[in-house]
Order: sequence, then structure tokens, then C-alpha cells
Amino acid sequence: LFARYRGLVLGSTIYSAPRSAWALLIVALFAVSSAGAVLQSMTEVPPILRASWRMQGTALILLPGFIYQIYHTDSKMFELKDIIIIFVSSIFLAAHFGSWVWSLDHTSLVHSLLFVTSHPLVVVILMPIIGSKVRKGHVLGASIGFFGAALTNLKPLIAQQLAYYKRNWNEQFQLQIFDSFVIMDK
Repeated sequence: LFARYRGLVLGSTIYSAPRSAWALLIVALFAVSSAGAVLQSMTEVPPILRASWRMQGTALILLPGFIYQIYHTDSKMFELKDIIIIFVSSIFLAAHFGSWVWSLDHTSLVHSLLFVTSHPLVVVILMPIIGSKVRKGHVLGASIGFFGAALTNLKPLIAQQLAYYKRNWNEQFQLQIFDSFVIMDK
């Protein structure tokens, strides 16, 4: 499976990813995966400030690559329309991160991550509306995501049911012991 994705074919030229790209991908995976736990542990800092710190840190990390790309591309790369799209996208990204970090204070980490990563389900649902073809892989991926979400949301319900049965069993057990003592007294 790994060999299948080793090279990117553009025309007749094969470009392979350097090993450093795989190492960077692994580091990025761990950084993204631990972000929720780290941000949730900073309870004394307001959520919007935490979200802004996360975005500012990301911007600092990406800044050298941005500068390199700007210096090595055409100066007419961006038109006014592109700049407007980037600005509007940044507003939505800020709202996304602000609401996600706010949700860390108001729900569990698992549910917060479930909500913040549910956009593929929404995209698959909206694809027919915007005129895109929905393929089997899209439906399979959305189904797996929906099944995972359902399992995650069933956990509190199952825990509530188990607590109910445990409480009722304890009450029933205590009544039986009380009845045994009452019978012994007679």
C-alpha cells in the first residue's frame, strides 16, 4: 500500500516525496492530535484567546514557507477576487477555531472533536445540491463517520442505563437483606 502512494505522476514525470516530508507529516499528525487536549487543559485562559494563540502559532510556523513562495512566484499571482476570498475564508476559520475552543469548555473532548470533524458528512449531504456526483467512496466514508458518531453518542446513554440498573439492583438487594432480617426477627 505504501509503494502505491510513493510517487505523484504529473504528465510523464514522477515526483516522489522526500523522506523529510513523511517525518514532517508524522510530527504534524501528533501536533494536531494533541491540540484538543492541550487547549482543554488551559482552563484559566478565555477560549477565544486560546484559539487566537493556536492560530498565531500556526501562522508563525507557516510564515517562512509563505515568504519563500511569494518571492519565487509571479507578482500578479493574486487578484482582488482572490484576496477577498482569502479574507472571507479567514473570518470563517477564526469562527471555526473560536467556537471549537469554546466548546472544549462546555462539553467533553470526544464530543467536541466529533463536532469539529463532522464536516465531511455535511459535504457529502450537500454534494447533490451543488451539482457534484456522489461516489461510492463518499457514501462509504460518510457512513463510517456517521456510525462512529452514533457509537460516540450512545456511550452516555449506555452509561446512564447501566447506572440505572446498578442503582435498582442495589435497592433490590438491600430490600432482600432487610426482608431476611425481618423474617429472622420473627
